[in-house]
Amino acid sequence: SEFQLKAYDYYREIAPSLEQIPNEQRPIAYSGLAYSLIMLSRYLEQGKIDKAQFIGLPNVDILRKNAQILLEKAKTAEIGVNGNYINTRLFLSILAYDQQKYEPALQEIENALTLNPEHELSLMQKGLILESMGFNQEALEYLNIAKNRLEKRQDKIDSSSWIKEIDEALARIANLNVIQVATASAQGANDNNNKRDRDEFNKDNHQSQTSSDSNSSSD
Repeated sequence: SEFQLKAYDYYREIAPSLEQIPNEQRPIAYSGLAYSLIMLSRYLEQGKIDKAQFIGLPNVDILRKNAQILLEKAKTAEIGVNGNYINTRLFLSILAYDQQKYEPALQEIENALTLNPEHELSLMQKGLILESMGFNQEALEYLNIAKNRLEKRQDKIDSSSWIKEIDEALARIANLNVIQVATASAQGANDNNNKRDRDEFNKDNHQSQTSSDSNSSSD
């Protein structure tokens, strides 16, 4: 959280001067600043930042609006340098995902994966989106691929926080599967009990009717 707060201060300092940097650097600068705002808004929403540190910070909606503006500027800057930066699409997807706008989030991450089908964080993001949309089996596929790739990375980037996020998603899906199996089993047992009760009722009713018919014949 301390890093995110400093990132916001950095954003306030340099945002007004971003138009002055070289064109080829703008997409990276805009998208990087946008990501810092996205993560700050996430930390605020999840209560990971102490309330005493809220002073001077805009609310979550304003942070996300500023992030959206920065990412749109990044896309515009890309056109000027004939570039396609995967992080711009990834961060747009994360921003939409955090706002529970899953269809736009999925579209943006598909755009990212078109640029690089093996991008670990984009694969992870697609898995998270699919999980939120209820497509758990597809989500498992993407989450497991992303986790495997992250675990095999040879660079110095620390992937532990991303792997932890994937593990949490995998645990949620596993727990949901257990609940669904238990619910289906209970429903099946209930259906069997209802059928047995109906069969017994029909049998008793038939016997009663047969007995009644027999008594009527005797009369």
